[in-house]
Amino acid sequence: MSLAQPALRQEQEFALNEMGSLLSSCHSIHDVENAAEHWVPRIFPGWSAALLLVDGFDCHRSDAHATAGRLSFTAADCWALRYGRIRVTPTSERELLCSHLRPTLAGTHFCVPLPAGDEFLGILHAFAPEACAESASSAEDRPDSKEVLAGLASRLSTVLATLRVKPALSTTPLPRRDSLTGLFSRSHVEESLEREIVRAEVHGKAVSVVIASLDHFERFRDECGDPATQILLQAVAQMIQSQTRPQDVACRYQRGEFALVMPEMVANVARARAEQFRAGIRALVWCHNRTLSAPVTLSAGVASFPDHAANTTSLLRAARGALSRAAECGRDRVMVATAVRKAVA
Repeated sequence: MSLAQPALRQEQEFALNEMGSLLSSCHSIHDVENAAEHWVPRIFPGWSAALLLVDGFDCHRSDAHATAGRLSFTAADCWALRYGRIRVTPTSERELLCSHLRPTLAGTHFCVPLPAGDEFLGILHAFAPEACAESASSAEDRPDSKEVLAGLASRLSTVLATLRVKPALSTTPLPRRDSLTGLFSRSHVEESLEREIVRAEVHGKAVSVVIASLDHFERFRDECGDPATQILLQAVAQMIQSQTRPQDVACRYQRGEFALVMPEMVANVARARAEQFRAGIRALVWCHNRTLSAPVTLSAGVASFPDHAANTTSLLRAARGALSRAAECGRDRVMVATAVRKAVA
């Protein structure tokens, strides 16, 4: 392994995380296509990419890059879809190329399936020309190329599956943000949570949501005034953003409440994250006012799919219920929702 490979892999992982954040804001198939075509060359310089979707998927794109071939095709046209795994084929092996490909340039084709449960939505097609730094032979032999493309395809298939389940998202405007804190709006977090639950179902993962409330918020506003309250809310938002991952979605839920959607995070880890937020609140508050009759603290409720609920509405209700229990128990604490009892077969 060359000395440059660890640095390259680090850059690839950073680009994948950035793309994950971008995909969370995609509301149409066209947005997802543009994201794929833009980010594959960022991860693998000199490569090109396109999404190719199977017949029956509601896609209105009229073109695909020259090496990818037809935009709409059936599973029988692609070896990757036939066998359900990544297919890597140099153009020199014309007899082994998928029928949807156009061997117009010398290089290597990657056909990566886009899974959605027990079916495939299509493929992510990537092409590594011989002329670029990643030659066809090295690209074919390097396992990390397949691993990175598989991770990228997983992110893409999740968003595409959500758009198919809820086509109304394709006309949803860009996500709104709270003007004071810069965090996402409540509606955007609810839509993001719905997408992440679809992804969790497809890949057998967890997704957690935290609803946090500043305790004695109204008292703080009465004693300190609106300017100090705005400073407090901005400071809390900055603290939350500094401790979240790129794939997390944070919002100002209402007044002194905040919510976070945390993909692929189980309840106990989400609770630990909420405890970090809670521990940071006292320091933030006392920096702004040292004469409060009672400190501003944080209470939070945590709920996770699939342990505590099976859909978006129920999951938010479970987190809200846990937050209410935290308040009833004296505030300044984090509570986890009660697990759903599973029926015995």
